[in-house]
Amino acid sequence: MSAALVRLMTASRARDARACRRRHYLRYTLGYRSAEDAHSLRFGTLLHLMLEAWWMAVKRGDSVDIWLYAAQEILAEQQVDIIDRLKLQVLLTGYHFRWADEAAFYEVLGVELQFEGPLVNPVTGRQSQLWKLAGKLDVLVRDRRDGLVRVVEHKSSSEDVSAGSDYWRRLKMDGQVSVYFEGGRILGHEVYAVLYDVIGKLRHDFVQVPLLDELGNKIVHNAQGERVRTGAGKWRQTGDKDQGFTLQTRLETPEEFQQRIAGVIAEAPEKYFTRGEVHRLEQELADGITDVWQLGQSLRDEEIAERFPRNPDACMQPGRTCPFFAACAGEASLDDQRLYVRSDVVHPELEAA
Repeated sequence: MSAALVRLMTASRARDARACRRRHYLRYTLGYRSAEDAHSLRFGTLLHLMLEAWWMAVKRGDSVDIWLYAAQEILAEQQVDIIDRLKLQVLLTGYHFRWADEAAFYEVLGVELQFEGPLVNPVTGRQSQLWKLAGKLDVLVRDRRDGLVRVVEHKSSSEDVSAGSDYWRRLKMDGQVSVYFEGGRILGHEVYAVLYDVIGKLRHDFVQVPLLDELGNKIVHNAQGERVRTGAGKWRQTGDKDQGFTLQTRLETPEEFQQRIAGVIAEAPEKYFTRGEVHRLEQELADGITDVWQLGQSLRDEEIAERFPRNPDACMQPGRTCPFFAACAGEASLDDQRLYVRSDVVHPELEAA
């Protein structure tokens, strides 16, 4: 196999391949992408950029207050709708106050470190002629308290991330984690653990709030549009559909929304900012890389057979639909440029691409 045909096996590519071989084929072999960035992808990208700026400020040795400022500066440069802007501001502020003291103990060795190296079969020691292992480490740190090196991996999730939950149990055999350990080795560091740095998603939106008079009383109207008093002569404070009484409301202001979601986080910060160390014994690491090796072999076999099966179970997940669903279901064409674009860049997450 010539060097020009060597492909990169990244964590993103492996995840798509495990989910659906047809999706992998369309995205990584043919180079198709959705014509529009999904909203969640846009939000996640901005969050990641802000975290990158925060950690870069830590690496430079800037004062603690500059860490948050650097992250907020990234957001100031972006065109983003008001609700996402407020969520990102609140999340990064919460992240800063949650983890700034901890970060002071870290020597930041690198941020957004790209790696590329051989994919080696742990059983035979044979190096793949078709695949290379590649990816990025969000942050690589050395903890000054124990001298050990850790990979910090940023994740956002709407799942239960409390201790002992399925989220953490699943990471025991997550192939992505094993790739990060190997990535650290490729970059010359023996990684002690991957520190999963999880940020909970805010599902909140603007809501209606009661309209108040100059004395702070709520306003309730009857069916004729007249303000309603109670039997005691006081202004009524609650609506009643059966009686035709309607509580007057207005849409909350951006400032009120920001204060509300900040309060939600302040009540239970551990639900929105949590970290856990994921370790790998040598055999566990070997098992993880073997899984990646076998995945590469399987993809090659399917390419030779020109068969790329669909997986209907992966078409629709909570909160998202596969961007290729319409094409796979025969509802749209891959040639429809309103829906899909084609590019030679199949690993946009890598700087080298």
